[in-house]
Amino acid sequence: MLTNSITVRLENMSQERFLSPLLSLFAEGVAAVLSTTREGVFIFNVQNDTDVSGNILNVTFSALLPGGAPDRYFPSEELQEQIYLNRTLLQKISSQSVLPFDDNICLREPCENYMKCVSVLKFDSSPPFIASDTVLFRPIHPINGLRCRCPAGFTGDYCETEIDLCYSGPCRNNGRCRSREGG
Repeated sequence: MLTNSITVRLENMSQERFLSPLLSLFAEGVAAVLSTTREGVFIFNVQNDTDVSGNILNVTFSALLPGGAPDRYFPSEELQEQIYLNRTLLQKISSQSVLPFDDNICLREPCENYMKCVSVLKFDSSPPFIASDTVLFRPIHPINGLRCRCPAGFTGDYCETEIDLCYSGPCRNNGRCRSREGG
């Protein structure tokens, strides 16, 4: 569930205000956008955005695929696409201003030697409870990171070593080995 999540940014919103009257409206809006049930939307983080000036609230959630299959969640890419394309509908139903997504951490191309950048999510379950007038909420904070992976056919700390699958001579009976890394 956690790895199939996305974080949306809500403008002019605080944790307390979101948790009291607006939590259920937001979940209903997400459910309507995704054609799933309200009970199939799982909000597990509500956190003030500290990277910007202003009152921006980051809300992280995942959602079950329509059809009621347990433990079958929207992949995060599809979830992000559906929410982005239907942002105006979500804003109308939830009565909240939904901002565009933050840039993907890999867009800055931090990896060298043709390494592929992969976004990695980790989670911190030790943050304190958040209380509002009607809700006591224990968040699970997502922590965005990245990992650099070597392209097919290479290995090593800096992808400097080419993998030769034929090196050990695996073919017998006059067979000819052809190295086919990545394809």
